[in-house]
Amino acid sequence: MAQTHSVTCRGFLKAAALAGAAGALGISGAGLLEQPDQAYAQSSSETKVYKSVCHGCIASCPCKVYVTDGVATKIEGGPDAPESRGSLCMKGLNQIQTMYSPRRILRPLKRAGERGENSWEQISWDEALDLATEKFVEAREKYGPYSFFATGGGGGSYTNVNVMCMPAAVGSPNGFEPGAAQCLMPRESMASYVGGHCQSMADNYVTEPFNLANVNTTSLIIWGAQPSVSQTAKSGRGMAELRAAGCKTVVIDPNFSPDAQKATVWLPVRAGTDTTLVMGWFRYIFENKLYNEEFCKYWTNLPFIINPDTKLPYLAMDIWPDYTTPTPDDTPDYACFDLKTNSVQPFPYSAPADSFGPVRLSPSSSRGPDGFGGCCACEHPVLLSSLQSNRIRRES
Repeated sequence: MAQTHSVTCRGFLKAAALAGAAGALGISGAGLLEQPDQAYAQSSSETKVYKSVCHGCIASCPCKVYVTDGVATKIEGGPDAPESRGSLCMKGLNQIQTMYSPRRILRPLKRAGERGENSWEQISWDEALDLATEKFVEAREKYGPYSFFATGGGGGSYTNVNVMCMPAAVGSPNGFEPGAAQCLMPRESMASYVGGHCQSMADNYVTEPFNLANVNTTSLIIWGAQPSVSQTAKSGRGMAELRAAGCKTVVIDPNFSPDAQKATVWLPVRAGTDTTLVMGWFRYIFENKLYNEEFCKYWTNLPFIINPDTKLPYLAMDIWPDYTTPTPDDTPDYACFDLKTNSVQPFPYSAPADSFGPVRLSPSSSRGPDGFGGCCACEHPVLLSSLQSNRIRRES
């Protein structure tokens, strides 16, 4: 059996001092050393290396795990990973501590005393599943499906999709993950507010800037983030390589972060003024027509007429009740101002080659049949979003 010994820093210094004194006095320690366990000393250990994925966060970085005699002893980054390429953050390197922590719960526990006493008893998996089912049915019958929620547990989760599978199956929208309140949720909420999807570099949502096989990132805006030092394993090296390739960075952060130190432009905005800055950018872009008109016409809601009451695009059937869409039923048609006819017309979802002529993209007021009034989406930049996002928002 393996023998383990522990020594404190103070004990080590004492032993070193005694050994030095003994040597100076010519005192021999021969015969005083403890003899090792010969069977253990002569035994050999087998170490295997497995390819795996880090469970520290939803970035799921590839890694290598060294296992000796069935025990994980070391974790390294996976060299074959296309982005992290062998690197792994401190959280990932220390997943062994999570795995072998004495506080890790390996069996179902049931509260044994009153709430708050922190008293638990171990039960079987069958008993745990039966009890969970009983309590869930009881809560649903009494309070409805919204009384159920799920969580991914501690230590991170590969994806937040698996957290929502069970709630969605029983008709509940409620789920959360540890850390989501100050991490994922603010990013997702802000992205949804402006009509898009989360574009954070903190996770794997945005990987294009670090694609060295096709480096086409010439400028990068880093807003309230520090990818060089506090994000995924690929971010630090990726930012260094982007700058080396000539990429210009604009850092918007009150803090003089490591990325701000190396930024082409550092904007230390006052706390709470981010919205003012981004709305100013939107206005400058629209007034100077710095957007891609072809892309905005066919793939965003920029040409759509906005209902001033709902702040959402008008559907064609809202203006023309007898309108028949040429597209599938699950693809809504909107309305825009057609420059060819100088009037408001339906704008069916279509490929650029199949679409009708030019539409108005510049800010303007439009008036259609029966005194219908509205304005172009570009007058409400906060509503600028992808066609898919509009579809989801309108149908929900």
